[in-house]
Amino acid sequence: FDYFAQQEVDIAIVETGLGGRLDSTNVILPEACLITNIGLDHTDMLGDTLSQIAAEKAGIIKDLTPVVIGEHQGDISYVFESRANAKSADLYYAKNLVLEEDIFQTDLLGSYQQKNVRSTMALLNIMLKLGWSLEQDKVRYGYANVASLTGLKGRWQVVSHAPKVICDTGHNVEGMSELITQLKKEQFDTLHLVFGQVKGKNVKQVLSLLPKQAQYYFCQPGVVRALPVRELNAAAEEVGLEGYMYDTVSAAYQAAQEKASEEDVIFVGGSTFVVADFLVSLL
Repeated sequence: FDYFAQQEVDIAIVETGLGGRLDSTNVILPEACLITNIGLDHTDMLGDTLSQIAAEKAGIIKDLTPVVIGEHQGDISYVFESRANAKSADLYYAKNLVLEEDIFQTDLLGSYQQKNVRSTMALLNIMLKLGWSLEQDKVRYGYANVASLTGLKGRWQVVSHAPKVICDTGHNVEGMSELITQLKKEQFDTLHLVFGQVKGKNVKQVLSLLPKQAQYYFCQPGVVRALPVRELNAAAEEVGLEGYMYDTVSAAYQAAQEKASEEDVIFVGGSTFVVADFLVSLL
């Protein structure tokens, strides 16, 4: 924050690290807030129900500060609405501010990005109401060139073809559900999954979403939080998945490359750290 002040930035986009209510970023007094969606993630620290996690996320809602809710999840909407009422904060749902036909195009691949674009566009609409000057042609250009302008990687990133190799950092149940939907749109003879996770996730539930008809290369990223590959493999066997085990992401990917034909698809994911190790191995 001191650096932002020194640089005299017009605006800083600050993402919470974990939850919201007790996160260190909660010291700021923002122009507006955005809560994207709620999933069962970091349950060891945020709670083991959606309503408990929503309450932690709702902790970023401030007095008299507008808040946008990216996705309307009926069972927990009352959590946000109650917090907003208590803080006299105007609450908006993205779907009510941005129609589907008005969503800007983005260079980020993956159909799930449409939800992200709608959420951020809704927030920009609030910023306009607050008096910020945002030229629509520049906003549209920004969405169309996110990857090239920011260097963002690992979001349905296609790194090569024949075989087609895709990586994505989606790592919880909600994220993996979106990825499986996207994978079903791909054409291939055989699907190869290089997959790893970190501790603290609902591993079995994530694994149960994965297709049974695929070749698996289980691995662990090079971080302290990595779920040991043998634990991952044991959990996979319990949900009917069989695969090979590797101590590193690069070894797992190399094995997948050796087995894949040009008509196959290799997907690398399960954790942000898995994708990071993979992309570094390509350098």
